[in-house]
Parts: sequence; C-alpha cells; structure tokens
Amino acid sequence: MPNDYLKKEPNKTEKMLYEVVMNQRQMEKGLWSTSTVVMALAILSKTKPDDLAKLMSNGDAQIKEFSEKVNELIKKLEEAKHPTSHKASASAKATAGISSDEYGHDHSKNPQDIK
Repeated sequence: MPNDYLKKEPNKTEKMLYEVVMNQRQMEKGLWSTSTVVMALAILSKTKPDDLAKLMSNGDAQIKEFSEKVNELIKKLEEAKHPTSHKASASAKATAGISSDEYGHDHSKNPQDIK
C-alpha cells in the first residue's frame, strides 16, 4: 500500500504510443502467420521456390482471376446454404441504397483501388 503512488501513471500520449506499438506487433504477428501458411502450402504442394517467387511478384492477373473464381464459388455455396438470408440481405441493401460492390468482403479488388 505505501508503494502504490510511487510510479507516475502514463499520460495520454504514452498510452496512445503503447497502443500503437501493441497494434503494430499484432499486425506483424498476423503477417508472419499468413506468410508461414503460404510457405507451408507451397512446401506441401511441392511448389518450386522459383515458381512461387514468380507468381508472387508477377502473377497479379492470375491471383486476381483465381480470387474472383473463389469469391463466386463462395457466393454460390453461401446462397445454397442460406437461400433466404442472402435474398433478404440483398433486398435490405437495395432499400438502403448500398450496391453489392460497396458492401461485403471482396478479394478480387486491388487494395490500391479501395477508397
């Protein structure tokens, strides 16, 4: 009890800097785990490092095409799984004036194109 007030409490700037550093560490950890998954899948599929490097650096069109196909298949599977909920949410979006391009998560868009 007598030592409770010996340490100065961090000010607002120090608290904010601490939060920024913690968020940055979390992002680095997420990035590391994502890259680890990519490398593990490449190893399991016996992909040559040269092929993976070429795809990652020059394969934007292939990656975009693949992600569009995956998104379409996901959409079909979701509609088959929940046929009424997607129609209801689509009509709710239409009444709210939100287009399907503005709403949801789409891997086919480039990060540079997002406003």
